[in-house]
Amino acid sequence: MKVRKEVEELDPYVPGRSKEEIAQEFGVKKEDIIKLGSNENPWGPSPKVKEAIEKELANINRYPESDLEELKKEFARYSNVKPEQIIVGGDGADELIDTLAKTFIEPGDEFIVPLPSYMYYEFLFKPYGAIPNYAKWNLETNTLDLDSVLNAINEKTKMLFLCTPNNPTGALISQDELRAILDKTTKSKGGVCDAVVVIDEAYFEYSLTTNVNLLDEYDNIFILRTMSKVMGLAGMRIGYGISSKEIIEFMHRIKPVFSLT
Repeated sequence: MKVRKEVEELDPYVPGRSKEEIAQEFGVKKEDIIKLGSNENPWGPSPKVKEAIEKELANINRYPESDLEELKKEFARYSNVKPEQIIVGGDGADELIDTLAKTFIEPGDEFIVPLPSYMYYEFLFKPYGAIPNYAKWNLETNTLDLDSVLNAINEKTKMLFLCTPNNPTGALISQDELRAILDKTTKSKGGVCDAVVVIDEAYFEYSLTTNVNLLDEYDNIFILRTMSKVMGLAGMRIGYGISSKEIIEFMHRIKPVFSLT
């Protein structure tokens, strides 16, 4: 049996270990362990969220809604955008990263990631034949090395991943820097390619800084968000994306239908 070359060459992703695993290995009590590896909220969600979950337990024999219109309206209200600009992922934001790959990537396309950053982008894109092109963060100044990103952009670039605040450095990317990148990835603005710029805002609530306003200027932005961090719902695996209506419509064609419970 022959597996695809991209899968054969892929190193398995190693997630953060659970408290149960650590307690068993080191012979300590689970409640004595402070788990920091996955940036989870230790206090959990609002009590009202727990009440809402308990009320829905009676309906677990039914498939969930496929369109999630009410949830999209709430995310749109929270983000100050229109519901048609929202897509919801049921395996967290990771499902949306995978859906982006399915929607846009052809074998041989390049994607750019400034290192160090969240490495799951690469793990999800490589199986589709995408080639990573690394830029960098300046660790001495804890800022994005903008020149390294701009120099990495070429006619084969299909997507860029820009995490702000960055995981793991916590640094922000300024809107001037984002505009410089967006201009170079938009042919109508004199750029060398038309690429999707993914702005990962998984931690934006901690910085009180968002880039949603840039959606009014550029139609090649995809903003990635999650309910796993500030909202304390990592175990529920809920993520959402904000983009142009056109990008969202294409992603819905290939996204799993009943992925969110």
